[in-house]
Amino acid sequence: MEKGKNPNQKPTNYIDRQTGGMSAGLFGVMKSISSEIKAEREAVRHQKMMELEEKRIAFENPGAHKETPRSFLEETKKRMDYRAKLGRLETLLLAYVFNADDGKISFKEKRSLKKFFLTLNKRITISAMDEIIELSKTTSTLSDISLFINQQQYSIEELDHVINSLRKICIKNKEYNQIIDRLERSLSDRMGY
Repeated sequence: MEKGKNPNQKPTNYIDRQTGGMSAGLFGVMKSISSEIKAEREAVRHQKMMELEEKRIAFENPGAHKETPRSFLEETKKRMDYRAKLGRLETLLLAYVFNADDGKISFKEKRSLKKFFLTLNKRITISAMDEIIELSKTTSTLSDISLFINQQQYSIEELDHVINSLRKICIKNKEYNQIIDRLERSLSDRMGY
């Protein structure tokens, strides 16, 4: 405790009464207001610098700043359609692989298909999901699959992507991997890839 100050003494001036005896509180408020003003000034200065930079770029490259307006909904729809296209082929090939090992799709294989469907959920439309689920219920031969690939016009890159994703799904089972290898070889022979 400081000498000469009575702990029971009431604040004497207005500032001390407002801050409860701590006149430093006012200086703290003034500092925070000052720092807020500095931050605002810095933000305005940054914004003006960015505008000047944009004007400089527009002056140097007159056609570069004019982009075609993008539609978020159209881009999302294209992405969903593309994902559904890949999902159809993945489902068809996955059902073929699960069916090729023993001639039927077992309970564990159905569970794997459901897990795969969950990865597609919210990334494709509901109608595409219904179509994919129906594809999983069909039993296809290799000629049916190659006909499907030709009709849907899949590229080599898309087919490679689908086969790699099949390997990731069936990574634990060597028997499935052998079936996938045979499937890849026979599709490349049939399709001429």
